Amino acid sequence: MDGSRILVNASFIHSKPTGLGVYTQEVLRSILSSDKAFMVAMPKGAPPELSKEINNLIPVPDFLAPGRGFFNNLARILWLQTVLQLRMKNKRVKLFYSTVPEGIIYPYRGLRQVITLHDLLPLIYEEEYPRIKYYFKYILPLLIKNSTRIICVSNNTKSDLLKKFPMDEDKFQVIYPGVDMSLFRILPNGETKQYSSMYGRYILYVGAMRRYKNLHRLIRAMGKVTSTDLKLLIVGQKAGKYYEELNSEVKRGHLEGKVYFLDYVDKEELVRLYNGALAFVFPSLYEGFGLPLLEAMACGCPVIASDRASIPEVCGDSAIYFNPEDVEDIARKIQLVVWDTTLRQKLKASALERVKTFSWENTARRTIDLLYSMLE
Repeated sequence: MDGSRILVNASFIHSKPTGLGVYTQEVLRSILSSDKAFMVAMPKGAPPELSKEINNLIPVPDFLAPGRGFFNNLARILWLQTVLQLRMKNKRVKLFYSTVPEGIIYPYRGLRQVITLHDLLPLIYEEEYPRIKYYFKYILPLLIKNSTRIICVSNNTKSDLLKKFPMDEDKFQVIYPGVDMSLFRILPNGETKQYSSMYGRYILYVGAMRRYKNLHRLIRAMGKVTSTDLKLLIVGQKAGKYYEELNSEVKRGHLEGKVYFLDYVDKEELVRLYNGALAFVFPSLYEGFGLPLLEAMACGCPVIASDRASIPEVCGDSAIYFNPEDVEDIARKIQLVVWDTTLRQKLKASALERVKTFSWENTARRTIDLLYSMLE
């Protein structure tokens, strides 16, 4: 079989991808390496190295790419229902596959649909998503109802989904994301010297700046860590009210020389940051999966993480866990790891073995097999 009657919705690709964007890029890249017959809907401003792999491209207007606010997202949803659906019908597309929970609300006759659900954050933390929560409340149920299969990125996401939308469990399939181990890897010591010379000994956080990420407690925990030379580097877009609150938290704790906000960094710099860190700290209260966990483990960076949601499912025995609502416990676990060289080596070895079970090639193969089965 080939994918010439399957269209991949890759409209979520943009220039500074975070979780959903990274997932979309990597899954699409791996799918195309296996079968270039797939049709792809993708913004024209997508990375050139990805565009050249596509033989049958349906261009998505660049102004519909994500990251420009609610009305941009609304316009993209409407475009999927109208322009894209008409083009698919003209091209006799039989199966629509979306890497995100966006799709065709009412598909034309004969069109099957597979969508990917990463988490239910807008329903669990409604205050963080004051507009998107309405999409998840009123549109997502219709999308789920009119999809043939739902891909969930973790068992935790599948469990959350079944609690919110009770239905036949066979409709859902768990397919884990992966990590690019040709990029996220252990580097020679010399390649990380710039960070050790700038910050000395540091621990690292990578991710968005939203309240459920629990960074305010991590910052408070840094004030209780007795290692006076230890720094915390926070990588993520510096924007929004929560970022302002975090800055205030740093000032209240007199931690200006201990906590640094680095903003968004490119992949190569991120790899160097992981390699130079004593540990990666992930205090999130909720995650559908948590791609930075895999990135850190692939770089041999010991992981200290929250014991909530999907995080233990991802890391298994290859991390030290804490109660994310207990600042004292966060501080204790940070101190435990940064002071114990033997423990760090043990975590590193365990993580390097565990991360081998996660690859984008495996994610793509399982996804392709599912899509082909939908055509039969």
